[in-house]
Amino acid sequence: MTAAGCGGGSAVDNAGGSTEADGGATSTPIDDDDTSAVDSTASDTGSDTGSDTDDPPQCPSCIVLPIEVLAAEPVTKEVEIAFAGDPAAVKTLSLRVHGLSYQAMASVQVDDGAWIDLRNDTVEVVGPGKTFGGIGGGFATLELRVDLPDGAVEAGDFTLRLRYNGTDGRSLGYRVLSIDLLDARGQSLLDLTQFRLDDPAQWTAPSSDAATIAAGKALWQSATLERSPLVDTVIKATCSDCHAVDARDLEYFAFSNLSIIERARHHGLSQADGEAIASYVRSLGLPRVGRPWNPPFQPGPGLTQRPVAEWSAGAGVDAVLDDELGGRENLPGNGVDKAALIDGDHILPVDLHELPIALQLLDWNHWLPDIHPKEYLGDGFQDTNNWKLYQEIRAGLSGASEGGADEYKRTELRSRMDDWANSMTYTTGDAEGIYDLAMPNAVVTAQEFEQAYAAGAWNAVKLWELHQEFALEELGVQSFGVVGEPRSWLSNRHIFDVSPHIIHQLRSDQPFLEEVSTHGDADPLLMNTYLANTWYQLQLLLNPGHRKFTHGGHNTIDWGYMAGLFGDLDNARQRGEPMRRLLFFLESMATQDTGLGPEPERGPWWTWNLRDTNWAHLNLGDPRWQDVPQVNRVLDAALGAWSDKTGTFPVAQWKQTYGISYDGANIEPEAWIIGGGDAEQNDRSIADWMWGSLAPAKALGVHGSVLAALCNFGEAMWPNNDWNQFRRAQADLAAPVDLSALPGVESVALSWQATAGAASYSVLRATASDGPYLTRAVMIDGTNFVDTLLEPEATYFYKVTADDATLAGPFSAVVSVQPTHGLAARYDFDEDGDDVLDGGPANGRGKLLGGAQRTQGPGGRPAIELDGVTAFISVRNSLHRWLGRTATLAVWVKTSAVGNGVYFQNPGIAGVAGGGDDELYWGVIDHTGRIGINEVFSASPINDGVWHHVVLTRDHQTGAQQVFVDGLLSASGEGDPGVMTRRFHSLGRTDITPNYFEGSLAEVQIFDHVLDADEIAALAELE
Repeated sequence: MTAAGCGGGSAVDNAGGSTEADGGATSTPIDDDDTSAVDSTASDTGSDTGSDTDDPPQCPSCIVLPIEVLAAEPVTKEVEIAFAGDPAAVKTLSLRVHGLSYQAMASVQVDDGAWIDLRNDTVEVVGPGKTFGGIGGGFATLELRVDLPDGAVEAGDFTLRLRYNGTDGRSLGYRVLSIDLLDARGQSLLDLTQFRLDDPAQWTAPSSDAATIAAGKALWQSATLERSPLVDTVIKATCSDCHAVDARDLEYFAFSNLSIIERARHHGLSQADGEAIASYVRSLGLPRVGRPWNPPFQPGPGLTQRPVAEWSAGAGVDAVLDDELGGRENLPGNGVDKAALIDGDHILPVDLHELPIALQLLDWNHWLPDIHPKEYLGDGFQDTNNWKLYQEIRAGLSGASEGGADEYKRTELRSRMDDWANSMTYTTGDAEGIYDLAMPNAVVTAQEFEQAYAAGAWNAVKLWELHQEFALEELGVQSFGVVGEPRSWLSNRHIFDVSPHIIHQLRSDQPFLEEVSTHGDADPLLMNTYLANTWYQLQLLLNPGHRKFTHGGHNTIDWGYMAGLFGDLDNARQRGEPMRRLLFFLESMATQDTGLGPEPERGPWWTWNLRDTNWAHLNLGDPRWQDVPQVNRVLDAALGAWSDKTGTFPVAQWKQTYGISYDGANIEPEAWIIGGGDAEQNDRSIADWMWGSLAPAKALGVHGSVLAALCNFGEAMWPNNDWNQFRRAQADLAAPVDLSALPGVESVALSWQATAGAASYSVLRATASDGPYLTRAVMIDGTNFVDTLLEPEATYFYKVTADDATLAGPFSAVVSVQPTHGLAARYDFDEDGDDVLDGGPANGRGKLLGGAQRTQGPGGRPAIELDGVTAFISVRNSLHRWLGRTATLAVWVKTSAVGNGVYFQNPGIAGVAGGGDDELYWGVIDHTGRIGINEVFSASPINDGVWHHVVLTRDHQTGAQQVFVDGLLSASGEGDPGVMTRRFHSLGRTDITPNYFEGSLAEVQIFDHVLDADEIAALAELE
């Protein structure tokens, strides 16, 4: 039930709210001929609608907030407020208001003073909401200051009247969340203990009668609705079309009886109809954890400590920062500790749900679509691929598919969600994307643009519905393991594509972003840019990409678009957002750290690359960076982490990307001169972006070692430019001495003598003695460093600098070293709890997931028991690094399981199923109980329920494969040669298409070469 069709748009309420009692507030409809008429004895609605709340005994006389000024027609409410202060001190009325979606929508009166219309030119909007358009702008909840004339308040109680001046066809009214009087210094003058916040847990239904509830459900599902009180045109959509199908959103976000009833009346239903619908909603018995004014998923401290079912309620509007410069103290390591951002060569995850921002996200009303696709497609909507996929997914989750709901979640849900997302913006099969249907013409009308935006919003609401109803928000862990997000939506880029920016891109020749507002009545460009940033922020929170585990490309977030939208919003507001840019940069690094380095044939989408981790997107030239507390240390940490990760890949690998254009971001050739191209070339050149950001970084006080690291990279890639101009002077320190390098398996251990006066040290690495050198680790504590995940038998050269508080010192002597082959990863499972540690040189970490249990293995060894359904071991380092090349996998196995006769559906210990040319199966069990690698299986079954030591080998150059059981060669054969590049992070199942191993595993060892028969026999001995 909505204003202009079905959803929210600028409608303040789409069937919900807070309290009806309003703690003594009274209301009356306003006669069209006398808008000042108030009947202080009138009830809220004119009839008994059932009490939303019973006053708690501790404060029976308190004024209950919020005061809901909601009605299908103009209405005034008044409240008596106690005031014991000095009337002469009163200068300002302070209000926090939710839902002022247009100018003069509301008016206020203090005692018998003049009515004051609430407009941007009559009130002061406090905080960032002002620069987002104020009243009628982006933020649904605003802090307002209304200047009062001298003598406006007399000693004793005073009366505050709140008037709703009528609908614009969408709005239902507004809510007042707080009230205060302020003196000239902005100090509070009221006794705020006379107010209390309503408790939705105490609400009751208008009726508990079963027949009334059944009638309400029927009305929710099928009642014929009118568009609004202004236009009595019948619409095709029903309440359930635009909301959650069962109305759970109204309970979840705690919309009040009053708001449900008045929204029903807004859409042409009767008072009794509204009461019946409210009674049905209350009968759902669901927890009321959100509030209409609290934006879904608004990030803030403590949010992820709440149960996952409460995640979408958000941290509350109070979590929104007052200034774009705040929030540093909430960052990992207080924003100044690089070790909190990177561990070795691994960028650590950033829990964005806990980090507050100064951007107020959309409230639930503005998730709801203004118009349902039925309104312009009619019955043809049910023939769209978009609708069919939604129905199919709902049926699968309800248990209608073969194998039931659990099997559907495990094997089909993620891929069908991908298909559903594609059905928004792309042609899918024979069906057009929903946006194409919303905008069918070459020359698109404003109405069609609005239709397309509403279609995206409808998809977002239905995604919320499915994730809530079927408890899907933790399924990402089952799909992506430790490389994914603990809480996420299985939504691909559904949310990203709701953005008006994306819709505009589909018809880029139309100026809709500048001319058509789909939100509020403020400047259209500002509003559309706000919406784009908000939906992109939501995508970041709901599914930032799970480190590209299953998707590359633009399947979740296009980081280049995001950088552009930051700039557009900065320009529209004339105000930058340095800290929110920093959050995006940190998350872009975490998402792009897939364990893969630059690979031209893959493009940037699956790998660490210069486009999507471009630190120039921080826009360090924005003057607001200068006001960020400890800005130099913040940037030292962030840019230092980027440099450390970038330096893990040799210069030669980076140079393979010369000449590539990554969707508008070009890596220019080695001979490139900064600024040497035409305007378009220079604008798209990553080299120019980095060059242009170095001077601002230096001006902001970035440490000399970090600046040197950035310059080292630029100089290595584009040496025909003077990168040295951005370096700082050399510290007055001695060079480190006695640098030594100890080779290890795919690793090097460095150590050196401490330098007097040194605050930290930086390590540089090259593949030739004369360079070029990249900084491998900047500003580290101590006098030792272990470099990991190196190529065995390659020669590496190292040198070290000592750093003082601001500058880098001279270089040490150079040492060279060759890492060796050997045991690359080892999982002994001897930890406690769910943690798993890699005892190999890479020092990886992991988790037992899906119900994996600890048990006892052969010879008293620890083991892990797996159920063959959901249990597996998830590890941080992708196993494809070793098992995708020449390798040996050794493991103790106990199983009674069999496969199903289809090789790509057989359970396996590790590998990739459904990976196309990159399919790889290690420890796969066939239908007879034999174990093997790919299609080479042991001579005899091993599924006899006793422990066996199994060794599998593969030579990626020849394709030769071997299977050893209990120390003896059991089978050998040939497979496809070549390096397999598809990542996998699991033991106890195959990834991509998960096929789970049933049984127990112990002592998993991975070697980066093929062991000989004697070595394999020795591994099989029980000590």
